[in-house]
Amino acid sequence: MTQDDGVYVVGAGLAGLRCARRLHDQGVAVTVLEAGDGVGGRVRTDRVEDFLLDRGFQVLLTAYPEAAEALDYGRLELRPFDPGAIVRTGGKLVTVTDPFRRRSAGLRTLLAPVGTLGDKLKVASLRRRVVAGSLEELFARPETTTREALAADGLSDTIVDRFFRPLFGGVLLDRELGTSSRMFEFVYRMLALGDVSLPARGMGAISEQLAGGLPADRVRLGRRVTAVGHGSVLLADGERLPARAVVVATDGPTASGLLGGEPRHTAGVQVAGGDGVDVVGEGARVLRARGGGRKRCGEQREAGRPGAQRLHRALGIHSSASLAICSVSA
Repeated sequence: MTQDDGVYVVGAGLAGLRCARRLHDQGVAVTVLEAGDGVGGRVRTDRVEDFLLDRGFQVLLTAYPEAAEALDYGRLELRPFDPGAIVRTGGKLVTVTDPFRRRSAGLRTLLAPVGTLGDKLKVASLRRRVVAGSLEELFARPETTTREALAADGLSDTIVDRFFRPLFGGVLLDRELGTSSRMFEFVYRMLALGDVSLPARGMGAISEQLAGGLPADRVRLGRRVTAVGHGSVLLADGERLPARAVVVATDGPTASGLLGGEPRHTAGVQVAGGDGVDVVGEGARVLRARGGGRKRCGEQREAGRPGAQRLHRALGIHSSASLAICSVSA
């Protein structure tokens, strides 16, 4: 086993693995500490006899910018779904397909009883808007709730209740559609520009691919961290590891316990990277897991921002590349 360099990532979920890969690519001898018996966090796949069972409902949107950069889609052997949805209404199942990508199904979608002809023309206008411009421009647009944004676009209650609420309510984990309109437009853009896919070997193949880019002895399973700070990482077995930099990439409650009450959110994405570098005591620098919204995958913190610059200096990294980014935990 190679000697530790005092740089640790706590948690081998997608956020932690991605952060560790970025640090490793910059020449940092980073070590991942994972409490469980495998990598991936919630993104794992179990094999039971001849069946692959993903832990929870998950899919990969291939248009996610960070995913496209971080993953080798060819090796994942992605299996895409058709671009559309099957809607149950009036006791029947009807198919609504993206006519921009499946023109042959345009008439069937036009006649589907999920809204008026005017609704569907307004949806086409909404689609054109969300795919236009850059992501930076999208996230700078005026913000409201998804529900209010759909109403402002003139969409009827019928199409909202029959199509948008069941589809995006599930994706955003918010049936009331109170999620940020910017997040809604981002997810809609990802659905419009890429495929919704599953790896042939299950979603756990994503985690395994990320972990496979690290030296085997740098991902340590069964190593539960109980405290971070004052220049060290404390493990459940009592061992204390000297640390000069620590990235906490866990779920909200775990991060709260490790960091003495922060962050206080209990759900959402845990992002490793960006401008959340704080100093704990006089020793270890802690890159705090931040979030606050659901499904913020694709957001990117640039290394030019002050916090990332401080972390880069602390680790001796000289690069204009983005340090870390993000992942999803539902």
